[in-house]
Amino acid sequence: MKARRRCRKKLWRQAMTRQDRGGGFAETPNFQLINIHCTPKSTRRFHSFATQDNHDGLSMLIAATTVFVYYTIWTLFMPFVDDDHILQSFFLPRVWAIRIPVILIVLATTVVGSFLSTVMIRSNRKKALKAQQKKAS
Repeated sequence: MKARRRCRKKLWRQAMTRQDRGGGFAETPNFQLINIHCTPKSTRRFHSFATQDNHDGLSMLIAATTVFVYYTIWTLFMPFVDDDHILQSFFLPRVWAIRIPVILIVLATTVVGSFLSTVMIRSNRKKALKAQQKKAS
């Protein structure tokens, strides 16, 4: 009960309302008392996904979890399953368990390095242009 009393706040809100005054509208302040009640953390409910960002985040989380579970089963459990078992048909050969991450790391490093180099080159060009303009004036 104390937590609820402590969390209760009273705020005054000024709402602008329009009233008819001789053929025109004038804005006059209308003060209203608003009670805000905080709820304890244990009773708070998660809101449903209302925005596109939340849906995108959830889909990326599901994709990452799926890839993690698939790769974990592929690398940790499938070596102990017989080669002629039907589960082996759902997975690539074990050599690709090393090749795929190495290829992804090389591609990611190339992309990041290319981005950083283009940013540094553009930055140096801007500095050189400013130095030329300063020297000319």
